[in-house]
Amino acid sequence: FVHFSRPFFHCFQQARQDAASSLIVRLVQKATAPEPDGAASKDNLDLTPLLEQLVLQPDHTEVKERGVYQAWLAFCVYFQSVKHERRADLAEQLRVAGTVPPILSSVFNHIPQDCPAAIISEALAANSEAESGSSAAAADFGGSDYESLVRLAIRVYYTAVSTLPAMVRAWFDSDCSRQLVQHVTAFTGKHITPLLAEREMRLAQEYNQSDERFKLKVRRGANELAAIYTIDSMSMELTVSLSATHPLKSVEVTCSQQVGVTAAQWRKWLLQMIMFIANQNGSLLDAVLMWKRNVDKHFEGVEDCTICYSAIHSSTYQVPDKRCKTCKNAFHAACLYKWFNSSGQSSCPLCRNLF
Repeated sequence: FVHFSRPFFHCFQQARQDAASSLIVRLVQKATAPEPDGAASKDNLDLTPLLEQLVLQPDHTEVKERGVYQAWLAFCVYFQSVKHERRADLAEQLRVAGTVPPILSSVFNHIPQDCPAAIISEALAANSEAESGSSAAAADFGGSDYESLVRLAIRVYYTAVSTLPAMVRAWFDSDCSRQLVQHVTAFTGKHITPLLAEREMRLAQEYNQSDERFKLKVRRGANELAAIYTIDSMSMELTVSLSATHPLKSVEVTCSQQVGVTAAQWRKWLLQMIMFIANQNGSLLDAVLMWKRNVDKHFEGVEDCTICYSAIHSSTYQVPDKRCKTCKNAFHAACLYKWFNSSGQSSCPLCRNLF
């Protein structure tokens, strides 16, 4: 994958960049195709060298930017095709490499505030076709070089907000220049949020509701998801609402019913949901199902991890299976690993005895 990314960074002809882009997309799709039963997974590629090459510098030419944009689209194809646990690792690689902020800032230097509606529509339509699998993720556009670059920039931004919403929100809150804030907000609210909201509602509507205890209600007019959990004639309802500039602003999470659990437990679940949406690059459905899993484990009597205060780990989806022999508290293996690395010790986070 990294070897075949080189044409993006060394070629100065758009046609060859487009051809290399299509090649990489096909390689990614082949590398992440479902494996036969028992075969080793291919979703653990080390993409660090590629991510480091994707960091744009202020003095890079438009040719370099175009190559980086197309390589970014190919990377997002890979990101969307791997498991949730792997996505957390890739997101961390992106953060360490510093890839996302320069790309997003560069993108809005090419999207004019008075961008013609036809150019925006064509770019977003190409993204929709790529998501549905009816066309390649990296596509060539007709028209002038300028128009082609604008369309490509729009595609890069849409792919970023749909694939890595938490990282885009972090860029907007911390790294987006003051000159761009108003432009980014207006463009996102008018052209991007409606598409993302429709996508979120569609994913929730297509969810197979096989558990009689759990029901999802889709409220398209309000861009809301309502999750209803019923057990022993007691009902709990959680509502997740998208903002008008999603994902630049966090979603609103409220509970209209909380029968059967304490107020403290509800506050903990709400906080977990908000933190998951704020920090994890998944869909609203992912967040709601994470809440469901925690409720399931709560009623099954599974203890919460005493580091993250959750029964289900947000990245590995594992229950706490590591128990201190002294204080008997349970922890997620991933939480313990992070604690040992950050503290430089192998002691229990609570009683401080050797684990």
